[in-house]
Amino acid sequence: MFGEAQKGTRHVAQNVRGDRCHVPFGLCRVLRSQRTNATVVEAACGATTQIGTLYVADGIASRSTLCPEMLPRTSCVRKVIQVPVRTVDSIVQEANLERVDFVLIGVEGFQLEVLKGFTLSRVKPRLMIVEDHLRDYKTHLHMTRGGCRLVKRVARNNGYVPNDARFDLAGPLERLNLHRRLWLNTPFRAIKRAVR
Repeated sequence: MFGEAQKGTRHVAQNVRGDRCHVPFGLCRVLRSQRTNATVVEAACGATTQIGTLYVADGIASRSTLCPEMLPRTSCVRKVIQVPVRTVDSIVQEANLERVDFVLIGVEGFQLEVLKGFTLSRVKPRLMIVEDHLRDYKTHLHMTRGGCRLVKRVARNNGYVPNDARFDLAGPLERLNLHRRLWLNTPFRAIKRAVR
């Protein structure tokens, strides 16, 4: 979770590639120094509080994941490290947040586990961007059961808003394209993966 600082607001930033976890990046240290009004949490997020195995991808660090089957075949694992894993609920509670306006989840295939540790109805985010490679419908169904609806898909990112939020798509053509990308293309992607 991360939000740009605005006057009178508090933000929580979560990063697993921080000082102790992924030394070359030191992103937590940078966030702490540059975002003085943000609470920086150095942990991965998941369904339960535990210690997890992070597979650090060689080359593109943003492809590092707790879900090794999501690593592209062209990626090599540079190293494997143990990282603290916390639920989003525990982070929200610790930060004493009553409301969260914006959530971005980009965790290379681990999004359903992150969402299992996040009670959407407690803080009702006004907008959630969830990276979803659409290997199946599990993440989407979790979001809809949590009271959200899909309003946009850009690249691998799905945009969700609460069911009662006013948010209209550009028009019928965009609605049709969203439906096609989610419901029609997903089975074909699964078949392509199976034959590789």
